[in-house]
Amino acid sequence: MVRATRPAQSTVDKMGLLLAMLREKTIKPVPDSTSFFKPKNLKTVVMKKKYAYFIKWITVLATEQELAIKEARESATRTGGDSDELEIPLPLITGMTGMSIKGVLYEKVLGEGLFGVVYKGKKDELDIAIKVLDLKSTPENTITCEIEIMRLLETTEGVLRLIGYDTLMDYHFIYLSLAQSNLYDFLQLNKKKRFREETVRKIIYQGLTTLKAIHQKRIIHRDIKTDNFMVTIPQTDDHLVTLLLGDFGLARSLDADPIPHDFSRHFHSTPNMEAGGEPTMVDDLIQFGYSLLDMNGKDLNNMPSRALSRLKTQLNSSPKTVLTSHLKFLLPLFEELSLLDHDTAIDYNMLKEKVPLVESTDLQLKLTKVEDSFRLL
Repeated sequence: MVRATRPAQSTVDKMGLLLAMLREKTIKPVPDSTSFFKPKNLKTVVMKKKYAYFIKWITVLATEQELAIKEARESATRTGGDSDELEIPLPLITGMTGMSIKGVLYEKVLGEGLFGVVYKGKKDELDIAIKVLDLKSTPENTITCEIEIMRLLETTEGVLRLIGYDTLMDYHFIYLSLAQSNLYDFLQLNKKKRFREETVRKIIYQGLTTLKAIHQKRIIHRDIKTDNFMVTIPQTDDHLVTLLLGDFGLARSLDADPIPHDFSRHFHSTPNMEAGGEPTMVDDLIQFGYSLLDMNGKDLNNMPSRALSRLKTQLNSSPKTVLTSHLKFLLPLFEELSLLDHDTAIDYNMLKEKVPLVESTDLQLKLTKVEDSFRLL
């Protein structure tokens, strides 16, 4: 029989959120079997009519669970394993849309990352982003570290704001200021999957300013990519916005004990990180360089591994062989990045000067309204 990964005593206990929110013994115990997840059996779980609004959410989880079981059985059959002895994770945190938990309404999923799911929500009439992390798949010291780092950076310009955090059973909730969108999503809306040169120059200026600020507080981000750069929500008729750096899930303080992580599986890891070296501030800057290539149509994430490795080597040894055509304006910056030493102080202002702004006083990014959505061109 296929087993769900949860304890045999009160099957619903593993539904954590449901039991904690009900806060009373209204759950009927059922056998530890995946039959619990079949929609026809859901009404045996919710015993009081006023809890009927949970049924929709649990039904979503039931569908996901059955799909996971099917996929696991097929995988076990292909690999010669025992398809009747499987452990299937319960996908709780992906099905919270429409729920209200501890006074926070979960409106829609904004994205899913390595360690959790991010929702758009509302708390005390304020629109916010909520990062939901499951302790079963995310080490608690990683979550604690992320929160502490964001508290250290709460007055730092160019960083997504920490509004608060909470816990419930096996789940952590990090409440953040809401951004308009991330750079990766903006790129997908553009015909050539790239930004204008003028836009990239502004991103370089603002991005280096933010990296200098967090590095001065001895924080290394270690996960710089277009997904983790966002822009503020426009507040004026001309739709001017500012760059924001978010997702500090892999970030570390130089004053804290390191938490091991395998960076070799990340497409944007630097040669130092891939070789098992401890990430430094220079690695943040090199990753920033990789993201600039993404902003100019390179799409490193979908590049074959050998081609990607060759590209990284060339950028470090001879950037002019890579930065041709419309990428030439980045060459002075990449030449400086290739000379940086992990033990040498970084001159951020000098790096900015390598790709100067078109207009020295024009720092802000500008969104363009296209029908009902915003674009960054």
